[in-house]
Amino acid sequence: MENHAEMSGAAFGRGMAAIIMSFFGFVWLGWGFSAIADVSHFRWTAWAAFFVAGAVLMGFSIAAVRSGRALMKAHGTSRREFWRARGKSFRIVTIVEALGCIVVIVLANIFHRPEWIASGISFVVGLHFIPLARIFNFPAYYFIGGLIAAWDIVSVTVVKPSNSIALASLGTGAILWITAIVVMIRSIRGARRLASG
Repeated sequence: MENHAEMSGAAFGRGMAAIIMSFFGFVWLGWGFSAIADVSHFRWTAWAAFFVAGAVLMGFSIAAVRSGRALMKAHGTSRREFWRARGKSFRIVTIVEALGCIVVIVLANIFHRPEWIASGISFVVGLHFIPLARIFNFPAYYFIGGLIAAWDIVSVTVVKPSNSIALASLGTGAILWITAIVVMIRSIRGARRLASG
């Protein structure tokens, strides 16, 4: 019974992660597409496809959360119990992440390097996945965090400053959306396996 409760909690947690990453992936990709639109023509059809893709991904993520929530209820556990074990650590990581983003913005303004803002904030986002891997018992977050951080280093060292905002934003958004799809699929598969067992 305890194993079932843990599995249902994992399905719920991954569904929540899919929602968060779908949303923030949408924000990052939108930022990147806007940066591209500043220097080239970005067709309205591409924007429409982007919004539809975001809505579809969010819809499936919400379905994964609902499925996990139903399984938690069926196996005698609740969202309160889920967050009781993880909530404090998650809040601390989130606060440190927010402070890190503020520091990035301040430093970029002090040094008059606005092109650092996107890659700097993204770098902080990447680093915040490292403690989340332990909090949510999802080792793939180590790889995701490292991948985002490495992408940001490339975006400020390899390309021209004028292109770094688009590169950092599009890369971060793509990684977040791919991660959202992966955790959503794992959430749905786990829920189905638990429901059939």
